[in-house]
Amino acid sequence: KKSEEKYKLISALTSDYLFSTVIDDDNNSLLEWVGGSFEEITGYTLKEYKKVGGWRGTLHPEDVKIDKNAFAQLLKNQKARIQVRTFHKSGKIVWVETFGSPVWDKKTNKIIGINGAVRDITKEKEISLALEKSEEKYKTISNLTSDYLSEVTYNNNGKVVTNWIAGSFKKITGYTIEEYKEAGDWLAHVYPDDMAIYKNALAKLKKNKKVNYQIRFHHKNGSVHWLNKSCSSIWDRINNRLTGIIGANSDITDEKQAQLVQEIQYNVANAIVREKNKHSLFKYLRNELSKILNTTNFYIAFYDEITGLLKADVDSDEKDEISSWPKEKSISGYVIQTRKKLHIYKEEILKLHDKYMEIKGNC
Repeated sequence: KKSEEKYKLISALTSDYLFSTVIDDDNNSLLEWVGGSFEEITGYTLKEYKKVGGWRGTLHPEDVKIDKNAFAQLLKNQKARIQVRTFHKSGKIVWVETFGSPVWDKKTNKIIGINGAVRDITKEKEISLALEKSEEKYKTISNLTSDYLSEVTYNNNGKVVTNWIAGSFKKITGYTIEEYKEAGDWLAHVYPDDMAIYKNALAKLKKNKKVNYQIRFHHKNGSVHWLNKSCSSIWDRINNRLTGIIGANSDITDEKQAQLVQEIQYNVANAIVREKNKHSLFKYLRNELSKILNTTNFYIAFYDEITGLLKADVDSDEKDEISSWPKEKSISGYVIQTRKKLHIYKEEILKLHDKYMEIKGNC
């Protein structure tokens, strides 16, 4: 019961939904619980979902075989990941990517359950299918993607000079070309931990070799983004040396974040079984979430209806150390009162503070 409550709490922090099923002796799947954006993706409450047949009852008939193959993998104690169509309660088709991890009974050497996650990929799939239909549609969509081309050369002092940039440069970086140059060009924006990746690619370019690599950089707003860079050398054949680089840059931030989210969901699902208490579990959760979020100021709190206090089992705050605080006049209390997720910026927090809140630390 405790693991279930912790799992539900964690799943509420994700944009998709997690699930847990029990497998009976006849290999029938019995959905035990779900958490996260389940109703948003399916249109059903859990009770309604079970009534219409659950997963198999809402699965597109043409994708049943894919699902059966995935289940066969799970029966062999192997993780499975598939992309299939499901029917929303409204009747519309929803593409989802589902990945499951078997719960294995070592004594009987058989599967007894499945822990997994489901991600809505409808928008991604619609674009992908459109690309497959015709070359003309591909060209139209590719013009809408956030890519850019660039050329840099080396001056007499060996300094890199940006000659030109074309495409959706500002959309990707947040900078105009002039702002970018003033801020130090490419080297000033490479994510520090990825500098070795850049230097390795540059070493190959200096040997007149083409390179393709993925690297992180700092957006103008301070966030970290991912680029896929394909670069070719501008070569001085007389002096046999590199004089410049032409590159094609594609923003792969969403793809990378989606991969990280999937990894985190798997790691957290395993931690729920592995960790011995909620304190160590929540610390692990914080470390995992730090891969995609800034968790400098982070807490998980439980609300006591009798005392009206919130108590943080895991708390990290740059401003104060607060183990407990009253619900009234706090952002946490505001979330409890409205029963809705809240994602706000500093300016909005200050507006709430001016109305009726007292800001203590970041709670």
